[in-house]
Amino acid sequence: MRSGRDITATAPRPLLRSPSTYLYALLAAAVLGIGTSVLVASARDRATEIAQARDVVATLAAIFTDYTDRLLETADLVRNEAVAITVAEDAIARDAGAHRALAGLADRSPHVVSIWIGDAAGDALLTSRTYPTPALNAADRPYFKAVRDDPQALHIALLPDNRFVDEVLIVTARRIAADDGGFLGFSQVSLSPESIRDLVATTRVGYPISIYLFAPTGETLLRDPPVPVAALASVERDALLPAGIGRRGVFEAPCPLDGTPMIFGYAASSVTGIAATIGIPSAAVLAGSRSRLLVNTLAGTAMTLALALLAVLGAQAVRRQKAYALDLETRVEERTRALSQALAEKTLVLAEMGHRVKNAFATVQAVHRMSMRTAGDFESYDRDFEGRLGALAAAHVMIAESGPQERVSLRALVSGELDPYASGAGIAIEGEDVALDGGRAVALALVVHELATNAVKHGALSAANGRVAFAWRVEAGCLHLDWREIDGPPVVPPSRRGFGSRVLETSLKPHGGSVALDYAPDGLVARIALPL
Repeated sequence: MRSGRDITATAPRPLLRSPSTYLYALLAAAVLGIGTSVLVASARDRATEIAQARDVVATLAAIFTDYTDRLLETADLVRNEAVAITVAEDAIARDAGAHRALAGLADRSPHVVSIWIGDAAGDALLTSRTYPTPALNAADRPYFKAVRDDPQALHIALLPDNRFVDEVLIVTARRIAADDGGFLGFSQVSLSPESIRDLVATTRVGYPISIYLFAPTGETLLRDPPVPVAALASVERDALLPAGIGRRGVFEAPCPLDGTPMIFGYAASSVTGIAATIGIPSAAVLAGSRSRLLVNTLAGTAMTLALALLAVLGAQAVRRQKAYALDLETRVEERTRALSQALAEKTLVLAEMGHRVKNAFATVQAVHRMSMRTAGDFESYDRDFEGRLGALAAAHVMIAESGPQERVSLRALVSGELDPYASGAGIAIEGEDVALDGGRAVALALVVHELATNAVKHGALSAANGRVAFAWRVEAGCLHLDWREIDGPPVVPPSRRGFGSRVLETSLKPHGGSVALDYAPDGLVARIALPL
């Protein structure tokens, strides 16, 4: 028979001896949970960064292609006017007067470097560069052969070996047709690659970007950051693009120059055939998520150390450990919520930025196209488009400087639009200041600009003693503005509706506003209503 001592010695011992054992188990579970949360958050962050980068390159490629299309349209306007100056009855002028006219035409466009006019044999007859015209022949040039063989061709190519000056240019050329449709000669308008890079200098997306511009034939016209011409020749559009991408798309591929992994956006023009590819290094896209992963890891490590300290203290006092655990849980939840909120805010800001860039470019494109459609000649188009673009730019600058609330002073907006015309003219402004939101500020800036330019061209401000009275008031939540022209020439209602009239009729409609024009014989009156 065993003694009581023997029975006690063989009894099973408890598996968990003290509260600290439970606390260490909880500590291990917490460490695992924190590590998993950090990894999941990091994976989501990487996916968000890549998706945002793909949206950025797709948008920028479309914008850059459209911007280059506009430059090529400007080159065609210059070319048409150059041909009108130099060609008459199947004869091409070669005199000094025609040269001065070409030089003046080139000087008026900031994007045009030179204009050349040649005959059917390829001999240069006239240029905006110098007079007399240098003895140069372009019969062996691809642009000459292209327009000689195809009456409809718009040839766009890089000219790396300039025979006149040591300068790399983008050449655009079209055929000059004789009265019977035969080949009379060629007109060539050269653009500087720097004109196209101007857009790059104003683009800020938070990533380093690379830009490739391709000719309709697939040859590279431009690369930014710049590379030697010999390196450009090694980059072919069709070799870079994946099969089946169509006119627009996003893809990932190595940089054709140094093999760096990139995210590319691609867009091709259906009008001119040029195409643009915008690239962002994949490493730059993921750099932000890596830095946040490091921060999250350090935060998780700090939490783990805090848990370890609480576990040691909890082994001595269970009640104190529970209090510390509850406090820690609260802090973890708060940090998780803060991280989620920060990611949501960043996504919202990037989406808003993309929306605003698209809206701004859409407005500029609409003003540009309508200005071209209603302009009688190149000079009036240049003057009117520049004035309207200036009004848009001034309004957007005021919105940007107004801070997060985006409230623009009506008095500052009106003064900014009318100050250029106030010197020596009677312009009276009256009304208490009103804060406008960004959309109403841009729309009202276009309306005031159109009224002012019309008064300078045809109305009161075109007369020596003419005056303008501009006053406003707020009634029942609606802003009422009255524009009155006094002591100007007799008013005659317009015989046709131009772009200015369309601006006055449509600019305020999206905001519930309207403009009523009264063509009184003694002075134009415009009554503007804009709900606030």
